[in-house]
Amino acid sequence: MISCTRSREGYRRRTYSARGGGAIRLSFLSAAAALLVAVPALGADTVVEGEAMALQKQAIQDDCLNVRYPEAIKKLAAAIGDCGVDKCSATLRGALYRDLGAMLVLSGLVDDGRTAFGKALGLDSSLELDPAYKSPMLGRLWSDARKKASGGAAAQAGDASSARSAEGPDAALSGSASSTPSPDAAKPRDKPPDSSDCPPDFPGCHAPNKPGGEKCAKGSECETGTCTDGRCTDKVSEGEACEKDSECRSDSCSSGKCAAPKKGADEACESDDECSSGICQDSRCGGEGGTKKSSAKPRRIWIGIAGSLDIIALPAAENVCVHTNHGTETLNTAGYECVDPSTGANFPGTDGAANGNIKQGSATTVGDGVNGGASVGNLRLMASFDYALSMNALLGARAGYVLFTDPASAPGPAFAPIHLEARATVLFGKDALTSPVAPMVLVAVGAGEFDASIALGVQMKSGPSRRENAWLTAGPLFGAAGAGVRFLLGPAVAATVAVKGEGAFGGGAGFLLGFAPEVGMQVGL
Repeated sequence: MISCTRSREGYRRRTYSARGGGAIRLSFLSAAAALLVAVPALGADTVVEGEAMALQKQAIQDDCLNVRYPEAIKKLAAAIGDCGVDKCSATLRGALYRDLGAMLVLSGLVDDGRTAFGKALGLDSSLELDPAYKSPMLGRLWSDARKKASGGAAAQAGDASSARSAEGPDAALSGSASSTPSPDAAKPRDKPPDSSDCPPDFPGCHAPNKPGGEKCAKGSECETGTCTDGRCTDKVSEGEACEKDSECRSDSCSSGKCAAPKKGADEACESDDECSSGICQDSRCGGEGGTKKSSAKPRRIWIGIAGSLDIIALPAAENVCVHTNHGTETLNTAGYECVDPSTGANFPGTDGAANGNIKQGSATTVGDGVNGGASVGNLRLMASFDYALSMNALLGARAGYVLFTDPASAPGPAFAPIHLEARATVLFGKDALTSPVAPMVLVAVGAGEFDASIALGVQMKSGPSRRENAWLTAGPLFGAAGAGVRFLLGPAVAATVAVKGEGAFGGGAGFLLGFAPEVGMQVGL
């Protein structure tokens, strides 16, 4: 007959007695199936189920997350043992086998994982993989197990029935006895079972690997995976030569030498070799069983074109056109200069008679004053260059030509009609450089022409009034800061929309303040 006994320390090996002159050994799967058929289902024990779910939670949320798959396997095996065949619901037992199968696959025991998956679906065919560890590889294995389970459930039940018939009445009695848990079944474990304690045919049941120096016949028997001259090799320290991870005390072999321990999920990294998952994506280690978003690295160099239009805040002033007695300096302290829109020449220029004919006063009564306000300034067309320092920071430059400038030459603008700028941009969000939409802020400094004008009517002492443009210029130095949005239109095409505040220093105005909407297009190289 067959008996199954389990102590607080874990599972014990089943013992088999000879019957009819021969030893009879049932596989774990066949015995389990026979028990399910022969024994009526009993009510689940809520205490045992609670303990089993607690072990399951520790295995998945703690051990799996920290890449401690052997510990996760032990806890799940302990939970399955506590549940037996009648102390937990079929759904819970199936979920435990499902999680066990996933941990076995992730630890490299793929065949054992398949076996556990089959058991899980045999208990509850509606189960799905836990998103906490789901991956394309596990998904394929799970789908294969589901196909086999749907086609093999009846055959498995038939095999179990045949096995009971072949063994006779004693075998049936032994099966019923084995379904009754021992008194220790509801007691908490002092520790999870070691692999040497698990029952035969239990998924993941393997003899423990041997440490360095012990006798061996093949590498798979050793912790290091290497058997030399009949003995397991010792693990070596960081910096020493190696061929595989298992040969190193750190379990990390990189470029032929033992390296620092592998990093876990979401830790900073520079290469795939540094991560336990083998995936370094966007300077962070990926989770076990994950895949890279793309084999291509993010584009670092971005070139393109941009355009912005200045909106300048012009101050109010009196006597913006009339000059001092020196003939070249205006009386107003704001720095305005008047320009004839038809000729592009300064007014009154050096014409002393015209200068003396201008009525002086405020804009609302007589003379040549302006009330000020917002005015359209320069249009800037620029070539852009940015280098991505990371997924969230870019450093670059802008260079271009400035349109709608002060047409006069004496006096004229404070700088040539060109724009030179150094810029830093910060993108917000995870993987912002490759995100479809990323908010951004920018700061910039540089040199360029900044000017704007406002139309006015100049009243003369004699003769008709004149229509002139009062220009205010600043520069060449400027600073800017702004915010906007970056849109990734394709893997190597991006568009930006921003509004920036800017201030120019120098020139006739001394300081000009304004803002500018800006749009740009870039191509990644």
